[in-house]
Amino acid sequence: MPELPEVEAARRSMVRAVAGKTIARCVVLRPVAVRSHTPQRLSRAVTGATVSDVARHGKVLWFMLGRRALVFHYKAAGTADIFLPLVPALSLHGTRRRPPGARRRRSCAS
Repeated sequence: MPELPEVEAARRSMVRAVAGKTIARCVVLRPVAVRSHTPQRLSRAVTGATVSDVARHGKVLWFMLGRRALVFHYKAAGTADIFLPLVPALSLHGTRRRPPGARRRRSCAS
């Protein structure tokens, strides 16, 4: 479990990586990680949304998507993967798979 200073450092990294970018595609690779929606509904809800900011509330990161927010908790993994360009997929569980040709920027909070 990451400590607060590490989560804040990760938040700053995420802001640099995703603020102002549009989510072109959302693929839920691990449906058990999605708590409030079905994987299909989550994918529809965030596809095409622009990340305006990344906020931190305790050890939870909030990706602000206009009037909505994608809420992320590191749990025990301590990593999140962002696939660039245009943030085509957010991996919330540390998978190594990524879209062809995409660069990976890792934000570690552990």
